Amino acid sequence: MVAACLIATRWMAGARPRGVRAWLHEHPWTLLLFVGLMTVPMSLLGRVKVGGDVNALSYSLYFFVGAATLLMGKTLAGLPARRPEKISSGARILGGAVVGSFALMAALYAFEDIRHPIEASATPLQTAVDEARKNPAKIYFPSNPLISLIAEGKYYHFAYGVYDRDLAGLPISSEHFHAYIPPRVEKVVYVGGYGRMGVPKYLPEFTNIELSTEMPGWFVSTRP
Repeated sequence: MVAACLIATRWMAGARPRGVRAWLHEHPWTLLLFVGLMTVPMSLLGRVKVGGDVNALSYSLYFFVGAATLLMGKTLAGLPARRPEKISSGARILGGAVVGSFALMAALYAFEDIRHPIEASATPLQTAVDEARKNPAKIYFPSNPLISLIAEGKYYHFAYGVYDRDLAGLPISSEHFHAYIPPRVEKVVYVGGYGRMGVPKYLPEFTNIELSTEMPGWFVSTRP
C-alpha cells in the first residue's frame, strides 16, 4: 500500500525528486514505516519459533498499517488541488491496490483452510463438557482445560504449558504433573496432535489412541 501510494502520488502530481531530508520532513508517516522495518527481525523470529503464529508479525504490521493509512489520507487529500484530470486514474490505482491486498489475504487464508480442513463431524465443546460432567475426575482434556473448569470447577494442567516448561529446560516433576490432573483419570481426550505435547511422557501407560464414539471428532487415549 505504501509503494502504491508513493507511485500514485508522484505520477499524478508530477513531483520532481527533492532532497531526502526535505522529503522526510514533509512526510512524517515515514517514521512509522521506519519503526516497522526495524521490528521485522523480531517479528520473523517470533513467527518461526516453536509455537509462533501469524500474530507475531503484528510488531511490524501495526506500524506498516499506520504508515499506509496516513500516506493514503495525505495522497487523497492532496489530489484535487494538483492534477484533477488524473484523480480518476489515481483512484483506480489505489482502489486496485486495496482490493488486491485483501484478495491476496483471502487467498492465503483459503489456502490454509484447504490444507487443514475442519472436519464436518467436529463436535461442539458442549458435548465434551456434558461428557466430563457424567464422568467427574476421570477425563483429562490437556489441550482444553476450560472444559474441566466448567464441568468440575477444577483447572488441570494445560498441555502447552507443560510443553513450554520442557522447551525452557525446566520440566515439571512427575509428582507435580499428577497432582493437577484428574485423580482417577481413565481417558485423555484431545483434538489433533498438538494437544498431547508434553503430556505422553507423564502418562506412558495411555497407549491406545482412537476416535471417541461418545464425543465425535475428539481423540481418546486410554490404557490397554
